Amino acid sequence: MFAIRVDLLTDRYYATAFNDRQRGEWPPHPGRLFSAMVATWADDEPPADDERQALLWLEEQPPPSLRCDHPDDVAQREVATHFVPINDVSLLRAQDKDYQRLQAAHDALAHAADDDNPKAVTKARSKLERAEATAVVASQREANKTGAPSGALQLLPDDRSKQPRTFPAVHPATPTVYFIWEQSEPTPDVAEAIDHLLGRVARLGHSSSLVAASVATDPPEATMTPTEGGTDAVRVPVTGLLDALEVAHQQHLGSAPRVLPNKVITYGSPVAVEQQPTLSPYEANGWVLLRVVAADPSGDEAPRRLSEVPLRHCLGWTRALRGAVLRHAPHEAAYLGGHATSGQRLREPHPAFIPLGFVGTPYADGRCRAFAVVTPRSISDARRSALDQAIERWREDAGLRLYTGRGGELHLEVVNPDDLPPSIRPQRWAQPSTGWATATPIVLDRFPKHLRSDNVERRTAAEEHVRDTIRRAVTLQGFPNPAGLEFQYPPPLRGSTSVRSFKAYRHGRNSRSRPLSVHATLRFDEPVAGPLIVGAGRHLGYGLCAPTGDDR
Repeated sequence: MFAIRVDLLTDRYYATAFNDRQRGEWPPHPGRLFSAMVATWADDEPPADDERQALLWLEEQPPPSLRCDHPDDVAQREVATHFVPINDVSLLRAQDKDYQRLQAAHDALAHAADDDNPKAVTKARSKLERAEATAVVASQREANKTGAPSGALQLLPDDRSKQPRTFPAVHPATPTVYFIWEQSEPTPDVAEAIDHLLGRVARLGHSSSLVAASVATDPPEATMTPTEGGTDAVRVPVTGLLDALEVAHQQHLGSAPRVLPNKVITYGSPVAVEQQPTLSPYEANGWVLLRVVAADPSGDEAPRRLSEVPLRHCLGWTRALRGAVLRHAPHEAAYLGGHATSGQRLREPHPAFIPLGFVGTPYADGRCRAFAVVTPRSISDARRSALDQAIERWREDAGLRLYTGRGGELHLEVVNPDDLPPSIRPQRWAQPSTGWATATPIVLDRFPKHLRSDNVERRTAAEEHVRDTIRRAVTLQGFPNPAGLEFQYPPPLRGSTSVRSFKAYRHGRNSRSRPLSVHATLRFDEPVAGPLIVGAGRHLGYGLCAPTGDDR
């Protein structure tokens, strides 16, 4: 066993949650601790090689368990917005690229001189002269710009512009956190190097979040462990993270905006691990998220705002999204559309193209802010790579634009989960719950007769037939049989619309049949983890359900 102890010296922890800028992060993420250790190691001149080897060992270990206060038991300080002066004014930023080019030319000349290579020296000196000339011209250009004197005045403290900043803080009852690798055992040299490195870590998160860290020899029992279906998304280090941080530093040089290149997994209490919820056949993380950045309707109307893409029109857009991905995928990647290379329809799970609409809250408006490509848990690395390549080719070829004829045009961009509103992030659709309700209607694969019959017995039998069809669609996805199930035509969630408002789903392009679609609410005896997508139209976003909690 190996463990690290971190004491919060001010009894507070200042760090912003990666998926909510208005909340503090808790518990402290292992990925953040690892990045703090890397920053401390890199501050030495030169960085110690034995400590680098220790960091490489640490990133290869499985995600640690945690000993800390439960997230529901810590106090979150009410967030206030402060306006602080910025340091990187545009006058300085404009010169960064020229300075870097000039510095690289100087280094190249020095290396060539050390190698005693006359030809390389001549070439490097010529490159340096060009870089110097370019820097002089750029400097003169900046000085002659309109407003350059006022830009220079921004260097003075009284004239700096200000930007809003928030400083979320968490007040745990126990200001000590343990990171516990229960199955890992470092060599004495590695443990000593990590302990020596931890002794120099002064902060975790914000610069005012002071800590004392060390290797723990006898850690207490963990209170949070990594588990699929957990309720807390936590960033953890992975193999290759140290190299990624070094590459990222070469790009942002400690000043430009950046994010921690970590992997996000879910954590839960040990009791929750023993009683894990039933998992969806689709992945809860790793979605390809495509945010709507512009929408142009057909005709002569003005471009729509982002909030004017109705969820009820989602079928046309998800069909167009699937078509765009398939057009840019290699022939052998027909799997992405649910077919084998021979053209036969696959029975195994394949990607679903779903709309992410704003539904289920008192202020929901039913607008579609983004789309997602949700892949099965069983997808192979080769098939996932084919999907990523198709998205990239689409970006290069058509700029991630969708066309639906009469529907107009959508402009999309690939984003991370934290770039989306919390109401539509993957965690919102994938969290465990015993109660679920449809955001888009379920398409039945069988049409019940006598559903509108005046004969009470026939109509009751037809209604039960509908419920059985939905139960069958749910259980075919690997979920337990719902303990309670009701169907309806009006929407069960605020923001969605009635079944009549959604475009009819048809089986096959040439099919004339119009299957019955219904909204539904489902209740399970035990929590199930999403995404919950059921029915005949699930691969195009119909039958998408949202969790409603355990009591509703």
